Amino acid sequence: RNEGTRLATAKYIAYLDGDDSYTPNCFEVCLREAEETKSQVVWFRREQEKERPDLAFPVAYTKWNQLNKRVVIDRDNWEDDKMFCGLYGMATSYMFDLDFLRRNNLYFHEDILFGEDFMFMIEVCAVSDRICYLPQHIGYHYYVNSHSLVQNTKKTAKELIQYAQGFKRIFDTMSKYGIDSNETRQSMIVPQGRFILGSPELTVEDRKTIKDLLYKYVVTMRLLPADKSS
Repeated sequence: RNEGTRLATAKYIAYLDGDDSYTPNCFEVCLREAEETKSQVVWFRREQEKERPDLAFPVAYTKWNQLNKRVVIDRDNWEDDKMFCGLYGMATSYMFDLDFLRRNNLYFHEDILFGEDFMFMIEVCAVSDRICYLPQHIGYHYYVNSHSLVQNTKKTAKELIQYAQGFKRIFDTMSKYGIDSNETRQSMIVPQGRFILGSPELTVEDRKTIKDLLYKYVVTMRLLPADKSS
């Protein structure tokens, strides 16, 4: 992704995973909306297809009013609770102004092994002047693969500790920008728990290291309100 961002020559860029696809009119709609709203970022919805019914994956949802075809967020109209929820951290749900990314040196952190998308989107949103959300537009077809990083629970102790270090950086970055990280913490720490339970090689010392990294973020998590979206 970073190399593609450096080499791309178009006005806009989007990131597609190898086993996924865009819907036929994804960018016809996104380009029009970006130009009409003068937005640096355009968000669109995603549909999911599972390889097997038993595969676990968070439900893709949005808290934007789905009766609206378009919601434009700018510096005078900032709604954290709707921007940083659900699968907002999946960079494949967005189209970006390429010059905007380069001018702000916005690239994926290659030393964050799990959740680098979330860090990228936090930093993108933090410096964006205008973002266009399209609550009715399904632009991405996501194939839930049994061999993906999210589905594979067999992680080494070193990987799990590096995951926890990356999570800590993400939560601290959100705090730095004044963004409530509660929902992000739940969406990232719960999979970490699955990985820990599925890892027979973790020693007591390894578990203590992970606890020291994430404890303060776990104990301060609040229950999410019960509503149709969550």
